Amino acid sequence: MKQILICSLVLLTVLALVASGWAESKDGWVAELIKRLDSDKESLRSSAAYTLGEMEAKEAIPELKRLLIDKEWTVRQAAVDALRKLEAKDLAADIMRLLKDKSGDVRESAAAAMAEFRAREAVSALVKIINDDEDDTVRNAAIYTVGKIGAREAIPDLTALVKKNNWAIRISATLALAELEAKESVPELVKMLSDTDKAVCSYAACTLGLLGAWDAIPRLKELVNDKDKTLVNSAAYALMEMGDKGAISLMLKEDNWWNYELVRETIERVDSKESIPELVKLLESKQEIVRGYAAFFLGELGAKEAIPELTKLLKDSEKYPRSTAAIALAKLGHRDVIPELVKLLKHKDRNLNISAAVALGELEAKEAMPELKKLLKDKDASVRGVAIALLGEFGDREMIPDLKKWLNKETGYAKSAVVSVLAEFDARETIPDIIKLLNDKDGNVSNEAASALGKLGAKEAIPELMKQFNVPTMTRAAVIALGDLGAKEIIPDLKRMLKESDNNELRQAASYALGEMEAKEVIPELMRLLKDDKWLVRRLIINSQEETGNRAPFEESVRITRAQCYEVRKSAAYALAKLGVKEAVPELIKLLKCRNKEARGWAAIALVELGEKDKVPQEVIRDIKALNSITNDDRKRAIKALKELGCK
Repeated sequence: MKQILICSLVLLTVLALVASGWAESKDGWVAELIKRLDSDKESLRSSAAYTLGEMEAKEAIPELKRLLIDKEWTVRQAAVDALRKLEAKDLAADIMRLLKDKSGDVRESAAAAMAEFRAREAVSALVKIINDDEDDTVRNAAIYTVGKIGAREAIPDLTALVKKNNWAIRISATLALAELEAKESVPELVKMLSDTDKAVCSYAACTLGLLGAWDAIPRLKELVNDKDKTLVNSAAYALMEMGDKGAISLMLKEDNWWNYELVRETIERVDSKESIPELVKLLESKQEIVRGYAAFFLGELGAKEAIPELTKLLKDSEKYPRSTAAIALAKLGHRDVIPELVKLLKHKDRNLNISAAVALGELEAKEAMPELKKLLKDKDASVRGVAIALLGEFGDREMIPDLKKWLNKETGYAKSAVVSVLAEFDARETIPDIIKLLNDKDGNVSNEAASALGKLGAKEAIPELMKQFNVPTMTRAAVIALGDLGAKEIIPDLKRMLKESDNNELRQAASYALGEMEAKEVIPELMRLLKDDKWLVRRLIINSQEETGNRAPFEESVRITRAQCYEVRKSAAYALAKLGVKEAVPELIKLLKCRNKEARGWAAIALVELGEKDKVPQEVIRDIKALNSITNDDRKRAIKALKELGCK
């Protein structure tokens, strides 16, 4: 509610400025806003302060300093937030005094400013907040800050907090201990693994995993047999973080069938040579989900030694293992499986049809085109869509007339597939038809249309895309498309997204678009994003879950957080490479040691694109080859980088 109120006030301020003619220049805006800092109205003072921060008006810093002692808490908070955005580190001592403010909102903003300023002089005050403040939101902000600024003297206090009952505080303390690499807290945390409170055991287990506490492995292996499922998952998560191969079978369970990303991360943590035998064993599991998972990841790992066992799985009594075995064999380049895949195209089960089609596409099996064409008459739009996508991949521009016909009669995924293929064929003659699809009722279709227009270089679509710029279901796709089209008028909005958006996907899209538009003015911000950890803030993990009442397991919260963090880094790396920023090389080299395979792979690609291929170690090349969920454009970048690195 607070953010909505502030945004509303800022909007009113901007509208008032425009109406009064002050929008002629930035200087005019700033001068008027500074005047409003002396207004009798609280709302005008706070909105003006906030807007000056948004405008990066450093000349307003002296005036904003006065508001730190304003009688209204909303004004004090707006002044703190503005000074934080303006990087007014010289005022750290003045802002630090507000850690004792009577308003919790002001204290929270002051704590966030201390994190931004890396103000170690605030540690004692922050520790006092951690232990004594009655507002958990403020305590969370203080906990985050001591981790951010490397305040190792706070480790004893944080260790004590992990044992508290407050769910949100314990998560914050756990993350801070991990960020501080608090090895000295390990003995106390190991003791907590025997606590009678299962929740305490769970958080201790997760923290030990994040800290890489190998001494705890024996006890963690005992806990995976506990009756409490949450504790079992936490112990398995900890083992995964430490790369223990025993975690693979623990994660490949019926309970985790919906979370294959967590399984993927487990396997990434374990050396692939050790993972493969474990996965082959699991192909004989009594649980169909486990058999399917094992097959899928054997394909991901390039385990050619598993081909005989995977081939047997094509005859499995259950559909899921058959589907994943088909795709795995295709990933392994086993062309002998093509006749069997063609048979599966005729199966009455739609999932098997799709899996077989995807596998044939992976094998580039053009001989399967006659059977694929038959799928165009299938009742299921998903099946038709996969067939269209593959026919487009195998075909040529002679298909465009047929694609135009399908565009008008198809729906859902099939229509999205048609649009995607038209973009791949560079079918500019279809741009007017695709522009109309920006307003399609199906969000997937409209998003695919935006993406296609960007790839087609359809500058005539810019006005329509601008209309979609603030439509929640379209914004990300519109941002990327406008970036492809060089619509530089949105650069100020994109810059704000990078710094302030609570939507991680928008920050990724903004980074990409700014790179495409060669917006050199945002290079400093993109450099900061290479080590982005904004999404470890309580707002992502704790606040959203408290509002929805969703108590997701700790390990799942951390996984989501890290995945989002890595995606932001990937986009920033792409943009910096596109901009030719050599200053980014040292940070990209650091990312080569990141725990996440995707982050390592994209950092390596960025280094190659910056002409620094000699900085890419041989062991990271496999991370480029193993990149997942990439678009055709991403695939082209990866292949180009691999060629530069001397790979076939």
